[in-house]
Amino acid sequence: MGMKLVKVLTAIAPLLMAGCGEEVAQEEVGPFVAYCKDGQKKMEANYKYGKQDGLTTNWIRYGQKKSEHTWKDDKLIATEV
Repeated sequence: MGMKLVKVLTAIAPLLMAGCGEEVAQEEVGPFVAYCKDGQKKMEANYKYGKQDGLTTNWIRYGQKKSEHTWKDDKLIATEV
């Protein structure tokens, strides 16, 4: 994965939350879960010292998985769509 892809994904991450009416705040350590207004899970990510680390999963409506991304120290390692 190139650095350009990481920058693009970082830039569009807030857009993935559009339409849910939720503010996304980066957590310092541990899991972060964002929900839509209807209560469905929209995104689950893990942070370590303010950097994405581990698995990040995004869902579309009705609980269908949209994508999974694996991060290590804020660098994208793998993506599954």
